[in-house]
Amino acid sequence: MRRSQAELIYAVFEVLHNQPLKITHIMYKVNINCLILRNILDILVQTGFVEVKITDKPPKGKRLTSAANTRYSEMYRLTERGVKFYLEVRSSTRAINELIEASEKQRYLFDAQKMKANRIN
Repeated sequence: MRRSQAELIYAVFEVLHNQPLKITHIMYKVNINCLILRNILDILVQTGFVEVKITDKPPKGKRLTSAANTRYSEMYRLTERGVKFYLEVRSSTRAINELIEASEKQRYLFDAQKMKANRIN
């Protein structure tokens, strides 16, 4: 099933809520194409929900060579605004899911009453 852009953005918020991550880690956790993810991250950075921290440290366990010294790492993390937005959306999503569950339960009870009434008639 194909996910909407809103679902993909929410998934990015979800994985970045706990800790800053490199783009490859986000890509694997969200299960998303790198080009689409870069597009989403660009939008989130431009709107102030996500920030990028660029480090010039070589990855752990790598030997220091002249090539390693020129490498850098981009870490993405939610800004304060991003965290606040994510928590509000998560809360709203939970409330909507509760309403849907209550509605389905009510429909089930209504259908059961209809079936019972049909048996009596």
